[in-house]
Amino acid sequence: LQLRQINKELENSTNKIVLKSRELLNSELRFRNMSENIPFGIYVCNAKGGNEYVNNEYCKITGLSFEEAMNDGWTKAIHPDDMEMVQKRWYKGIKRSPVNYNIIYQIKNARNKKILKVHSIASEMTNNGDIIGYVGIIEDITKKEKLLKKLKNYELIIRNSSEMMSLMD
Repeated sequence: LQLRQINKELENSTNKIVLKSRELLNSELRFRNMSENIPFGIYVCNAKGGNEYVNNEYCKITGLSFEEAMNDGWTKAIHPDDMEMVQKRWYKGIKRSPVNYNIIYQIKNARNKKILKVHSIASEMTNNGDIIGYVGIIEDITKKEKLLKKLKNYELIIRNSSEMMSLMD
């Protein structure tokens, strides 16, 4: 009788583990599906700041493969002019809580060697108050920056034209 009770409890525990495993798998699949369908690079880091996951857009922006971007491999895509600043801000930033990592810097795409301007934001992930890692996004803002510069030039031309017109009156 006692053996049957133990077997029943073991079976119930096993069923609970199977259900929790399915829930965890479904949650991970939802995250991966979402992360692969947004127009930003996503990175997930461990508590030491090394990448554990990046999405396809991240790989496209940096020119790194998934494997190359893991751990500290992400630094290979940072433009040499910005390397020291980015690394210093990242590793200094993750030592503070709450993390407020918000930076614009240049990347030299590892595949096509194009230089891109990117904006990166990251925040910490916690479990019961303990930092377990970081999640962040990276966005290629190169085109936005060029358009903003053009817009400022057009504004200057219009302002100067208006001033010239007023002088002619």
